[in-house]
Amino acid sequence: MASFTENSDEARKQAARMTDISIIIVTYNSAAVIAGCLSAIKGASEVIVVDNASSDDSAHIAERMGARVILNPENLGFGPACNIGARAARGDYLLFLNPDATLPPGALHALKAVTTRHPDAAAFGPRLMEGDKPAVFQCETFIDAQKDRMALAHTAPTGDCCVRFLSGAALLCNRRSFDHVGGFDENIFLYYEDDDLCYRLRQNGGQLIYAPEVVVGHQKGKSSARQLRGEFARHYHLAESRIYVSRKYGLEINASGYVWRAGVRAMRALFTLNTHKAARHFGMLIAYTKNRSSEPRKPTRKGPSRLGTARVDAS
Repeated sequence: MASFTENSDEARKQAARMTDISIIIVTYNSAAVIAGCLSAIKGASEVIVVDNASSDDSAHIAERMGARVILNPENLGFGPACNIGARAARGDYLLFLNPDATLPPGALHALKAVTTRHPDAAAFGPRLMEGDKPAVFQCETFIDAQKDRMALAHTAPTGDCCVRFLSGAALLCNRRSFDHVGGFDENIFLYYEDDDLCYRLRQNGGQLIYAPEVVVGHQKGKSSARQLRGEFARHYHLAESRIYVSRKYGLEINASGYVWRAGVRAMRALFTLNTHKAARHFGMLIAYTKNRSSEPRKPTRKGPSRLGTARVDAS
């Protein structure tokens, strides 16, 4: 029987063989959640916080807690900020983590263990928990979906497996694979950037590994403060990115139909005095109206793009 010392030595050797993970977090007015996120990853080899010109104390909190902070002069968007963090990172693996996500004890070590089991994989994703309930398991990207309706699996896999999509809320990328495809598409300001990246990694021959034994908590929609202007901006970008990605991959899209539906829902919300829902649908209405032309166009960088970078439900 091996002694405790021998077991400890072997554990240290195994840990030394595991590749370092750089953690990259993008903040935008995330002061309410960033401390909890950073507290859970104390001891990580490298933590980089890229702040998108927050007006709150997000950057100061991150700096006080020992993270390396990169300050953007303006809100550049989620994907572009992730790329900035990736270029500054030293790790062989890059963990893109939402500020409203929390790693429980042992999760980082478990992620490293997954990379040793699948050394040639392009990316890895944990099981996401929203409170005491598992997040809906999305089995494919928006790009894979037929007729703009994603197929959601009723039951998530129980062991390591290859999948078509991994959520950007907690996404571990092999640095070589990430760099090879050019990182996140910087034409996408917010939303669908993880769909696009996963699709390109797969097209390049990379495997996406879902590892449900690794659990990460996610307070969905809490990355930034919820205000009317932010609701409008986030859903403006949701709609704009949907059209951009659809045109990028030649997907069928009915922009005029989207305009009609968003307009009806916005008016209905106004009549019921639901101002937050009205702001969401008006944001989508304006984006769809601007993009009704069949000509491909890049998402805009001005106006609403400065107002928010948090993922929220699109309802």
